[in-house]
Amino acid sequence: MIKAAIKYDAVMIGVLKNMAKTIEVSDTTFSQLEKLATGFDRPDNVIQRLLLQTSAMPEKKPKLIFDPRDEDEFKKRLLQNRYVEVTLNKVDGSREIHIWNADRFRDDSSLRGNLWSGYLRGWKKRSIISAELVVLPEKTEALIRELRFAKALGLTLAEFRVARAYEEPKPNVWCDSQQVANYQYEFRHDCSPDILKRVVGLKDGHYVRIDASLIDEQSPTLI
Repeated sequence: MIKAAIKYDAVMIGVLKNMAKTIEVSDTTFSQLEKLATGFDRPDNVIQRLLLQTSAMPEKKPKLIFDPRDEDEFKKRLLQNRYVEVTLNKVDGSREIHIWNADRFRDDSSLRGNLWSGYLRGWKKRSIISAELVVLPEKTEALIRELRFAKALGLTLAEFRVARAYEEPKPNVWCDSQQVANYQYEFRHDCSPDILKRVVGLKDGHYVRIDASLIDEQSPTLI
């Protein structure tokens, strides 16, 4: 009898755990949940999304990684070349890649102050865990073209330059059935998987088509 009672209690505990819980919220809170709902969302769906967003928020400030590593040397080169590649890495493994045009940056400007008030503003809500900053070489037409290709592919400049070693020689530009000019960028199958997994729009695992207008735009400031 004792064993049976224990087994029964265990079953009832399991049932109770699986039962839906009821919570009371104010009319104001419920109205706010309604505004966050999409489609036929139930309040439970909205609350789950909010909890997921909260759990994905990093607790520590993003780590700053400079190239060159020494901040004084970094700032010196920044003042010379004026362009920095900024890669923002996020909790979920995704990232944002930006090109910082630092024309207004001065010798007495605060490097970290510019970053925290600029690219890293709202870092917690954006789930940013680190920022990699690389001073780019002196701006040339060739560099701008490389950066445009890298941006279209979703790669950093360094990754793009490595990937180019695995590029299959193909005709530069072709037109599709709608006479839209495209670049077909194709990689050999021995290209690093770590790079290929970053490539935006990769088809059949090794090639991507890029709108030629994104690369051939005449404006020298478009990167």
